[in-house]
Amino acid sequence: MILARLGTRIARLHPFTTRYASNLAILFGVVYFAQGMWHLPRQSLFIALKDGRLSAVQVAMFFSLGRIPWLIKPVYGLLSDSVPLLGRRRKSYFVLAALLSAGAGAAPSP
Repeated sequence: MILARLGTRIARLHPFTTRYASNLAILFGVVYFAQGMWHLPRQSLFIALKDGRLSAVQVAMFFSLGRIPWLIKPVYGLLSDSVPLLGRRRKSYFVLAALLSAGAGAAPSP
């Protein structure tokens, strides 16, 4: 008797009664898993850099420099969408970025 009432109460608390809610829960689970898996290769890279006799400050600087493109991405997107360069909005920015990347790759290392 008590178990039956408890079962009905638990069934009423179940939030995923519609197909939409179930799909949304699966989506959140996949996104949560993907965000966690993002840090797995980063951890092995961190260990490899520490074994390569880099200090904690140098490793932190390495990862901080890697985040700079993601930090300027919104500003770059707004700029390329609103300010045309040579008559084009996006294509000219892609060409400029490719030329800068090629120049940085061809530059001699210090």
